Amino acid sequence: MAIGESGLDRLCDTPYDQQLLVFREEVALSEELQLPLFLHCVRAIDDVLRIRHELHARQPIIWHGYRGSTQQLEQLLPHEFYFSFGHHFNAKALQACPLDRLLLETDDDSLHPINELYENVAQQRHITLDSLVRQMHTNFHTLFPFSRETWLG
Repeated sequence: MAIGESGLDRLCDTPYDQQLLVFREEVALSEELQLPLFLHCVRAIDDVLRIRHELHARQPIIWHGYRGSTQQLEQLLPHEFYFSFGHHFNAKALQACPLDRLLLETDDDSLHPINELYENVAQQRHITLDSLVRQMHTNFHTLFPFSRETWLG
């Protein structure tokens, strides 16, 4: 359904040159298979954007566990980024994220159920829980337009 989690992390032990090589290959694979890419990114957004530009990549990128700033979010929106927020989010960035580019996850806090995250996000966005659920459903089907049967064959 997607490629990833892939990305660049300047704080991990893996040599950065090796990360760049593998990330470039995974972006190319995302394009070849026409699948979205789940992104892990720590202090490397300029390289992510540079590689995306060099490869003329157009598949959506889903920023896994987004905790960045509003300014960074706005910089990424023109490049087909989606933003997956967990329980520990930047409230201003969450409010600035267009609803059609918003996803939710519990990867950052498995002790709290996803319904708590949905309720918190709906409250932060000043929308009903039902509206948020409908939007998440729409966003999912926009990113993954194929049917379940396609994958279960």
